[in-house]
Amino acid sequence: MKAYSNLARLATTAVVAAICFTSTAALAQMQGTDKRKQTTIQTITLDVGKAKQAVTVKYLNLPWGEKTFSFLEEGGNGFYSTRDWPFAHMKLAGKAKWMAHNLEAGDYVWVVTPKSADAPMNLSLWKFTPGETGTFLVAGDVFTARPADAVMVASKPVTFERDKPLVDHLEISATAAGKKASLVVNYGTRSLKEEIALR
Repeated sequence: MKAYSNLARLATTAVVAAICFTSTAALAQMQGTDKRKQTTIQTITLDVGKAKQAVTVKYLNLPWGEKTFSFLEEGGNGFYSTRDWPFAHMKLAGKAKWMAHNLEAGDYVWVVTPKSADAPMNLSLWKFTPGETGTFLVAGDVFTARPADAVMVASKPVTFERDKPLVDHLEISATAAGKKASLVVNYGTRSLKEEIALR
């Protein structure tokens, strides 16, 4: 009888342990599904002509969400269509130009403003002063706001190219030709190219 009781206790302990293990594994799996919280800060640096590290770009490797991005392109969502998307931090080592606008050396934020009932989707560049961390970006925080001290330098309506090969997270690359730097943003099936001319 005593042996049976011990066996029963062992069986009960094994079942409880199995339940705890399963619950812990399930919780870990659930927590791991939110890839937004796993984003890290990526950095690319570009030499342009004789200028070393002329352009530095930092960004989060955001997971692609087609429905979410469509709210920026088309509007119609109470959250994603009503907030700016500051998606990259650009640092210029010297003077430059974007479109017809002169840029001083320093730090800038690339911002996408969603389409609204009154205006198309917009791309803008804002100058700001980084804090102690050196950037406004925060790893794991895809909703980081535009820096409070940022001042808009220039803006324009923008349309991302569609039907590009799928990239499951945000990627930004840069190439140099002469005194120009080309920045290419690839996100999901969308792509955008902007040129910065050094002065």
